[in-house]
Amino acid sequence: MKKREALSMCGNGNGFVKVANAKIRDTSKAHVQMSLSVHECKVECLRNCSSLAFTSEAEGGARANCFNWHENLMDVRRSPNGGLDLYVRVDAVELGMSFLANFY
Repeated sequence: MKKREALSMCGNGNGFVKVANAKIRDTSKAHVQMSLSVHECKVECLRNCSSLAFTSEAEGGARANCFNWHENLMDVRRSPNGGLDLYVRVDAVELGMSFLANFY
């Protein structure tokens, strides 16, 4: 996944599309923050306009490692045997406003 120029201003018209059961084999380009909830991880990703995606090892209200990508995601696959939920940042203008209901 390569970063595209945003059509909307950062923080106004951005959201996330959930990719369930993602297997992310290469986390070398990810920024890792420890002991964040999924919500806190999302906020950190939204705070930085260069963030492309995030995932968290946390479940429910727990706190765990938060992975935040500012560069290309490499070797991401969906697995029927489970994995982490990957949230990919998208621009609302690019997808159409009717898609907003599916944003995280």
